[in-house]
Amino acid sequence: LHGDTYMKGAWIMHTLRSVINNDKIWFLILREFMIENAKSFADTKDFFNKVNEKTGVDYWYFAEQYFYTPVQPELEYYQTDSEFFYRWRNVNDNFIMPIDLLVNNKELRVTPAKEFSSLKIKKHSQVEVMDWKFYVKKIEKK
Repeated sequence: LHGDTYMKGAWIMHTLRSVINNDKIWFLILREFMIENAKSFADTKDFFNKVNEKTGVDYWYFAEQYFYTPVQPELEYYQTDSEFFYRWRNVNDNFIMPIDLLVNNKELRVTPAKEFSSLKIKKHSQVEVMDWKFYVKKIEKK
Protein backbone atom coordinates (compact mmCIF):
# COMPACT_ATOMS: atom_id res chain seq x y z
CA LEU A 1 0.00 0.00 0.00
CA HIS A 2 2.92 2.25 -0.75
CA GLY A 3 3.80 3.25 2.81
CA ASP A 4 0.31 4.31 3.89
CA THR A 5 0.36 2.93 7.42
CA TYR A 6 -3.27 3.85 8.07
CA MET A 7 -4.52 1.81 5.15
CA LYS A 8 -2.15 -1.04 6.00
CA GLY A 9 -3.45 -1.19 9.56
CA ALA A 10 -7.04 -1.43 8.38
CA TRP A 11 -6.09 -4.10 5.84
CA ILE A 12 -4.26 -6.13 8.49
CA MET A 13 -7.27 -6.05 10.82
CA HIS A 14 -9.56 -7.01 7.92
CA THR A 15 -7.19 -9.88 7.08
CA LEU A 16 -7.19 -11.13 10.67
CA ARG A 17 -10.99 -10.98 10.68
CA SER A 18 -11.01 -13.06 7.48
CA VAL A 19 -8.55 -15.58 8.93
CA ILE A 20 -10.62 -15.99 12.12
CA ASN A 21 -13.65 -16.40 9.85
CA ASN A 22 -16.24 -15.91 12.60
CA ASP A 23 -17.76 -12.44 12.93
CA LYS A 24 -19.45 -13.22 16.25
CA ILE A 25 -16.06 -13.98 17.82
CA TRP A 26 -14.32 -11.15 15.95
CA PHE A 27 -16.66 -8.45 17.26
CA LEU A 28 -16.57 -9.96 20.75
CA ILE A 29 -12.76 -9.67 20.66
CA LEU A 30 -12.95 -6.01 19.63
CA ARG A 31 -15.63 -5.13 22.18
CA GLU A 32 -13.91 -6.87 25.12
CA PHE A 33 -10.48 -5.54 24.21
CA MET A 34 -11.82 -1.99 23.99
CA ILE A 35 -13.68 -2.20 27.30
CA GLU A 36 -10.82 -3.89 29.17
CA ASN A 37 -8.21 -1.41 27.90
CA ALA A 38 -10.21 1.81 27.65
CA LYS A 39 -8.33 3.54 30.47
CA SER A 40 -4.95 1.87 30.18
CA PHE A 41 -2.14 1.13 27.79
CA ALA A 42 -2.20 -1.96 25.58
CA ASP A 43 0.15 -3.29 22.97
CA THR A 44 0.12 -5.82 20.14
CA LYS A 45 0.83 -8.72 22.49
CA ASP A 46 -2.14 -7.73 24.69
CA PHE A 47 -4.42 -7.69 21.65
CA PHE A 48 -3.23 -11.06 20.39
CA ASN A 49 -3.60 -12.54 23.88
CA LYS A 50 -7.28 -11.57 23.66
CA VAL A 51 -7.53 -13.00 20.13
CA ASN A 52 -5.95 -16.27 21.27
CA GLU A 53 -8.18 -16.43 24.37
CA LYS A 54 -11.39 -16.00 22.38
CA THR A 55 -10.49 -18.19 19.38
CA GLY A 56 -8.47 -20.91 21.09
CA VAL A 57 -5.88 -20.49 18.34
CA ASP A 58 -2.40 -18.97 18.62
CA TYR A 59 -2.27 -16.20 16.02
CA TRP A 60 1.11 -14.82 17.08
CA TYR A 61 2.56 -15.99 13.73
CA PHE A 62 0.18 -13.48 12.13
CA ALA A 63 1.43 -10.63 14.35
CA GLU A 64 5.06 -11.50 13.68
CA GLN A 65 4.50 -11.41 9.92
CA TYR A 66 2.28 -8.35 9.64
CA PHE A 67 3.53 -6.17 12.49
CA TYR A 68 7.19 -7.09 12.89
CA THR A 69 8.27 -8.02 9.36
CA PRO A 70 8.52 -5.23 6.77
CA VAL A 71 7.47 -7.34 3.78
CA GLN A 72 4.01 -8.26 2.58
CA PRO A 73 3.22 -11.97 2.21
CA GLU A 74 3.11 -13.11 -1.40
CA LEU A 75 0.89 -15.90 -2.66
CA GLU A 76 2.55 -17.45 -5.71
CA TYR A 77 0.30 -19.66 -7.80
CA TYR A 78 -0.24 -21.23 -11.18
CA GLN A 79 -2.76 -23.51 -12.80
CA THR A 80 -2.64 -26.48 -15.14
CA ASP A 81 -5.55 -28.35 -16.71
CA SER A 82 -5.92 -30.59 -13.66
CA GLU A 83 -4.27 -28.83 -10.69
CA PHE A 84 -3.95 -25.46 -8.99
CA PHE A 85 -0.55 -24.93 -7.33
CA TYR A 86 0.04 -22.38 -4.57
CA ARG A 87 2.61 -21.40 -1.94
CA TRP A 88 3.66 -18.55 0.35
CA ARG A 89 6.69 -16.45 -0.54
CA ASN A 90 8.27 -13.63 1.40
CA VAL A 91 7.02 -14.98 4.75
CA ASN A 92 8.47 -15.99 8.09
CA ASP A 93 9.15 -19.71 8.63
CA ASN A 94 6.24 -20.01 11.09
CA PHE A 95 3.65 -18.31 8.84
CA ILE A 96 0.66 -20.68 8.54
CA MET A 97 -2.14 -18.36 7.47
CA PRO A 98 -5.00 -19.86 5.47
CA ILE A 99 -6.44 -18.04 2.49
CA ASP A 100 -9.71 -18.38 0.62
CA LEU A 101 -10.07 -19.24 -3.04
CA LEU A 102 -13.05 -19.28 -5.35
CA VAL A 103 -12.97 -22.46 -7.39
CA ASN A 104 -15.73 -22.35 -10.00
CA ASN A 105 -17.60 -19.89 -7.73
CA LYS A 106 -17.34 -22.15 -4.65
CA GLU A 107 -15.35 -20.85 -1.69
CA LEU A 108 -12.47 -23.04 -0.56
CA ARG A 109 -10.03 -22.39 2.29
CA VAL A 110 -6.46 -23.60 1.82
CA THR A 111 -3.36 -23.25 3.98
CA PRO A 112 -0.32 -22.64 1.80
CA ALA A 113 3.21 -23.47 2.95
CA LYS A 114 6.57 -22.23 1.68
CA GLU A 115 6.69 -25.19 -0.72
CA PHE A 116 4.10 -25.65 -3.43
CA SER A 117 0.90 -27.49 -2.54
CA SER A 118 -1.82 -28.29 -5.02
CA LEU A 119 -5.45 -29.13 -5.34
CA LYS A 120 -7.12 -31.15 -8.04
CA ILE A 121 -9.41 -29.21 -10.35
CA LYS A 122 -11.42 -29.96 -13.45
CA LYS A 123 -10.19 -28.88 -16.85
CA HIS A 124 -11.05 -25.22 -17.58
CA SER A 125 -11.73 -24.49 -13.90
CA GLN A 126 -11.79 -20.87 -12.86
CA VAL A 127 -9.72 -20.28 -9.71
CA GLU A 128 -9.62 -16.86 -8.10
CA VAL A 129 -7.63 -15.76 -5.05
CA MET A 130 -9.99 -13.84 -2.74
CA ASP A 131 -7.52 -11.01 -2.26
CA TRP A 132 -10.30 -8.60 -1.29
CA LYS A 133 -10.35 -10.40 2.09
CA PHE A 134 -6.61 -10.74 2.69
CA TYR A 135 -3.66 -8.32 2.65
CA VAL A 136 -1.38 -10.36 0.39
CA LYS A 137 0.34 -9.79 -2.90
CA LYS A 138 -0.68 -12.19 -5.65
CA ILE A 139 2.15 -13.49 -7.83
CA GLU A 140 0.91 -15.43 -10.83
CA LYS A 141 3.72 -17.69 -12.00
CA LYS A 142 3.93 -17.76 -15.79
